[in-house]
Amino acid sequence: TECPMALGVTELKTEERPFVGCSFLRNQDWEEGKVEIIPYSDRRVAAAAVSAGTAVYKALGIRDYGRLDFRVDNSGQLLFIEAATHPHITPGSSFDIAAGLHGWSFSEMVRELISLAQYRYAQKNDA
Repeated sequence: TECPMALGVTELKTEERPFVGCSFLRNQDWEEGKVEIIPYSDRRVAAAAVSAGTAVYKALGIRDYGRLDFRVDNSGQLLFIEAATHPHITPGSSFDIAAGLHGWSFSEMVRELISLAQYRYAQKNDA
């Protein structure tokens, strides 16, 4: 069986609200450079995110890689938003930054993703 591994927990930091009354980011906020991806600062919440993320990963049957998105309320409670099973893996993306927190360069991260897929494919064909 596959054992999920959390690369790192990141958060989106914004200087301002995208617009009054809205707590969600819009596509144009990324384009205007109002968003920064940084390591999550609260270790307790980050550990809870890894635990919850592992459970969600297994429950949804995600394979190889994915990004799980949570919101955190004012009390530190995690709220699961979505599973991105094919997130952007471009340099500077949240997935790339999380891989960097794990100690991987961009090239190492890409090699690992390819290796995971090759292993799964080989297991399927050996069965």
